[in-house]
Amino acid sequence: MNVTSLELSKELYDLSGWNKTDFLWVAAPERDEGYVVKDKTALHALNEMIYQTGKIYNSTFAYDLGYILEKLPLQVTLYKGVNGWTFNQGNITKQNPIDDELYKLMRFEQSFKSDKPEEAAGKFAIELFKRGILKKEIL
Repeated sequence: MNVTSLELSKELYDLSGWNKTDFLWVAAPERDEGYVVKDKTALHALNEMIYQTGKIYNSTFAYDLGYILEKLPLQVTLYKGVNGWTFNQGNITKQNPIDDELYKLMRFEQSFKSDKPEEAAGKFAIELFKRGILKKEIL
C-alpha cells in the first residue's frame, strides 16, 4: 500500500490530528527513511521491537490516498495531468467562502502537485489546513 512520505506524514499529523489511519511510519535508527507497518499490528510490533532491542523508535501516522480523500472537501477532484497528480475545481460554485478560497487555491497554487497521488493529496490537505479550510481534529 502506498502512503505519504515520512516527512509529509509528520507535517500532516501535526496539522490535522488524524489518527484513525490504518498505517504507521516507524523511524528505525538503522534505516534513514523508516518503514510502514499496518496499524492493527503496529503497536504490537513497535512494542516488540523496543523490548527486543531496547531502542526507542519514533513513529507517526501514515496516510493512504483513500484516507486523505475522505477528509478533503467534496468539491475537488484528483486527476493525473501531464505534470503529475493534482486537483481541479470539480464542483466548486463560489457560492460560499470555502468554495471561493478553494477556487483561488487551485487556480493559482501549484505546490501540491506530485508524481504520486497520495503525496499530491497530502500536500493539498496541508495547504487547506494552513489556509483554515480544514480544521485540526481534537480528540
